[in-house]
Amino acid sequence: MIKRLLVVRLFFALYLCSHSLAAVSSIPGYPESGHWPYGPVLAIETHAGSQDLLLYGEGTVLQIVDANNPENLQRLSEVETGFMISSIDILDNGQMAAVVDRNKWISLIDISDPASPSLLGRYEVEDGRAPYGVAFGPAGSNKLYAAVAPAGLWVIDISDPSMPTLDGSYIEPGTDFVFDVEVLGDFAFLADDRDGVTAIDVSNPEQPEFSARFLAAQLASHITIEGSRAYVARQGEGVHIIDLDVSGPDAVMTEAGVVPTDLAPRGFGIYYRAEVAANGSLLVTDGTRNNGLLVFDITGPASPSLLGNFEESMFSLDVIDDVAFAARPGGIGDSEVRSFRVELSDRSDSLRGDGLTPIVLDQLAAFGESFSASISGDLVVVGNENAGAVIVDASDPANPVTRSHIPDAASARYAAIVNDTLIVATYSRDLKVFDISDLDNPVELPDYDLGPGAAGYEVKPIPGTDRLLVGANSGGIQILDFSNPANPTEFASWKPEGAVNLHVAMEGDIVASGGSNFVEVVDFSNPASPVLIDSATLPQIVLDIDFQDDLVYTAAGINGVGILQYLPNNQLETLGVIPTSPTSANGVAVFGDTAYVAADTFWGILIADVSDPEDPQIVQAVNTPGNANKVDANASMVVLADREGGVRIWGQAPPPEELIFFDRFEAED
Repeated sequence: MIKRLLVVRLFFALYLCSHSLAAVSSIPGYPESGHWPYGPVLAIETHAGSQDLLLYGEGTVLQIVDANNPENLQRLSEVETGFMISSIDILDNGQMAAVVDRNKWISLIDISDPASPSLLGRYEVEDGRAPYGVAFGPAGSNKLYAAVAPAGLWVIDISDPSMPTLDGSYIEPGTDFVFDVEVLGDFAFLADDRDGVTAIDVSNPEQPEFSARFLAAQLASHITIEGSRAYVARQGEGVHIIDLDVSGPDAVMTEAGVVPTDLAPRGFGIYYRAEVAANGSLLVTDGTRNNGLLVFDITGPASPSLLGNFEESMFSLDVIDDVAFAARPGGIGDSEVRSFRVELSDRSDSLRGDGLTPIVLDQLAAFGESFSASISGDLVVVGNENAGAVIVDASDPANPVTRSHIPDAASARYAAIVNDTLIVATYSRDLKVFDISDLDNPVELPDYDLGPGAAGYEVKPIPGTDRLLVGANSGGIQILDFSNPANPTEFASWKPEGAVNLHVAMEGDIVASGGSNFVEVVDFSNPASPVLIDSATLPQIVLDIDFQDDLVYTAAGINGVGILQYLPNNQLETLGVIPTSPTSANGVAVFGDTAYVAADTFWGILIADVSDPEDPQIVQAVNTPGNANKVDANASMVVLADREGGVRIWGQAPPPEELIFFDRFEAED
């Protein structure tokens, strides 16, 4: 567990650095990007009042939901914040929400009319640090408290919400990360990683001071305070229950109990959040498959017991009375926000071991991580992982619109459109197929079986035809004819023994394919008998591939993008490399003399002039909110799948004679 959190800290160090190094927001020759902003749900917050509200962050969007009837949740509105929402808090009177976005912004949002929210103001945290948790101060205090990773606590004056200002800060010594914050009386309590829970005296907001530390709750990552008791989620170390006394000059923290992970049905767990229901039970979300939403009896906190659980992995959590609102983490099962009723009327039976299962009342489909994005005319096709496939209308690139969300295409990684047919690769033997002649009402067609041992890894349309190019893993390279989408047929295939063809690209009759550590070029001019032109063993994994003229571009992780040429004498030769260190080249797309590289968190999207493939030159880095994963480009559009940050879309490039070419240089007279 300690090793895992060290990896998390390293990730955040790289993440925080990335935003000071890659601050440019436009691509040469293209206008400012449009943003399809949806992603996984990382934060949930509720407010009980005359209108019960559920707020959750879906990627970079704050969703506002009427929760008065938890059996019929109704979305009211949404606000885009620009970066992934990691934490939310709501003012006691329900008039304002604060969100932090894992980048640098603490945003204040007017929710006095939940159907028409508006951004009030923002506070910008300096480069190299990121807000990670947020909490309003006591009623009337006009203070907002932010846990700022990696360093400590920020106290922000919000008496004028349009211009929040920094009152003071507490810098935590050492290199631990501060993940969350709650406030009780004159003290802010930090979930302080290896230092457990740290209490900060904020009675003088301009000079916050250390008060006390509770080291026993090591690896603290989230904290909830109910009354005078704190519930501290420690992931693989369980939940610590701590009694708080804030009546004196220093905070006093006393252990009341520990909920260990070995109480979970699977015998271990990863506890993300802990909240107390009105019936007194402790609800815990667990990221381990089949532990899910756990219900504990903490009547005697020193000897907690498991009452039951809902067996699906959960991450975010909050509670109104005896109703829990929880969301699945990205990458595990369908992406949904659910409401649960937790009835304890059968508590005695549960304690005898019969078990208690939270009852699902309603669910809202949510989007997942945008793994891939490809261009099809004015449409962008998104492989949205466990949320299925999404088709976005980008005819106005600055204002993309969701046209179809197809959650039935579960585990969607790559998706492609051939005429009026959507084909989705899910890494299984079967391709999912949908008739999208009516974009508002996709119709599922029979799956296409790629054959024994095969798996649909990547799919790409072959322009101007009814055909689809498939990287079918151990099924090799397959070209399928979709002229009859209800009954596709194999047009051609290349299935050499032992091949693992994952990524594919085609130009004319030539297909370039990349596997775990190889590239091969195959001539399909005779579909009945394809011919291997050449293959090359590489020292690194191939994460993506593109093909233009006689050049093959391989996105090869930390080794950057390799540029290889296949020659008339049937030999592949490496010409040059586009470096992406210290991060990974996850995807590559080439148009004209420009290569677009999806370069993970450190760079976002890199743009390189490849007019001289032996000496490619990086000309621009464009900061993006998520983990840049895959990219596509043509004459009118560039799209970037940014994982939890959604999809960025640049479009309507000027023709070359209008000042700027793709290589950023002005035309010469």
